[in-house]
This record gives sequence, structure tokens and C-alpha cells, in this order.
Amino acid sequence: LYRISATVFCPIFGYIVDKTEERFLFLFIGVATTFCGHILAIFIHPAISCLIFGTCFAIISASVWPAILTITKPEYHGVATGAVNAFDGSFLLILPLINGVFKDAFG
Repeated sequence: LYRISATVFCPIFGYIVDKTEERFLFLFIGVATTFCGHILAIFIHPAISCLIFGTCFAIISASVWPAILTITKPEYHGVATGAVNAFDGSFLLILPLINGVFKDAFG
């Protein structure tokens, strides 16, 4: 459900972000909604939580990548996009290791 909602909503929010040109406002909305979604996940059905998170992912993705291209010079677009992608992907390596350390330490 998460992937389906993200796939469906990414082009829609991309269009909205491009038309309004309010990338940082949509980034803030996506992050705030993600925060609220985590709190709501305690109280609501997991399927609805997945829809919320997929929608938040779509909002954040549609606003982050164009924002990178607007704040860098054209000759650095590839490097900037690659650096952000590497930074984002590094958490897939680091966070499971940290999780394992906490699990080993505290059971």
C-alpha cells in the first residue's frame, strides 16, 4: 500500500509543486505530515498509516529533488543529486547497525 500510494501520488504532487513553485513549503508539509503520521500510526489501522506514509513520501520526493536543482549551479546538478542520494542511501546501511547495537545492549 505504501509503494502504491507513493507511485500514484508522486506525479500528482510533482505537478502541483512545479505549478506552485513552493518547494520548501511542500517539503515542510511533507515532513510535518510524516511526523503526525507516526503519531497516528499508534491509533489507526496499519493500512491507513501506509497510505499516509506513501503520500508523505510522494510530497517529500516531489519537493526535494527539484529543490536541489534550484539551489545548485547547472554544472553541479549531477554531483549535488548524487551526493544527496548517497547521503539518503547511507542511512540504509547505518541505521540497521545502530538498531543492532541497541538490541544487543538492551535486549
